[in-house]
Amino acid sequence: MGERTTFGMNADKVAELLELIAGRGPEVDGDSHGRRMGGVLSAVLDQKLSALADEATQIATAIVGIEGRLKETARQTVRELLLNKSTDLTVLQLLRDFGKISAKRAVSDSDRGAYTAVYFAAIASGLVFHGRRITSFSESKLIASLGKLSNNREVPEDLLQLFQNAIVKCEEHRSAKDQG
Repeated sequence: MGERTTFGMNADKVAELLELIAGRGPEVDGDSHGRRMGGVLSAVLDQKLSALADEATQIATAIVGIEGRLKETARQTVRELLLNKSTDLTVLQLLRDFGKISAKRAVSDSDRGAYTAVYFAAIASGLVFHGRRITSFSESKLIASLGKLSNNREVPEDLLQLFQNAIVKCEEHRSAKDQG
């Protein structure tokens, strides 16, 4: 299987398996990991980031046979997976796919925004922690999208920092490419 794999699962199957992540989150109260504003997007995003990946991990592990790489994710939240430098790139790709598919299926703007943030956070995590691009976006489009998210007052501080670090990585890569 290549780098850009979903282990033979189509988009609907990936969404079905990983949608469980979204449904396991605790109720969001006023205390949410660096949230700067109490808006709807912020609350929904925090709920999605706080969800446990346990059920999706168990199902995905059984189906795709990558138990060793996914087993460690079973008790981590989506936020922890996105912000942990030791999260396997495969898990980040699954979270990216989950965010993308879920954003397309979302019925509310706040859900769409939260899933879009998960999508870009997985991409940013791949860049920052693994030095790998897990998107086909051009560098300028990726920088623009990450910049837009890093200026959103409802995105939690820890994700803002991740987005800003990913922008720096993109700019460093673009600069090195221009010089070489």
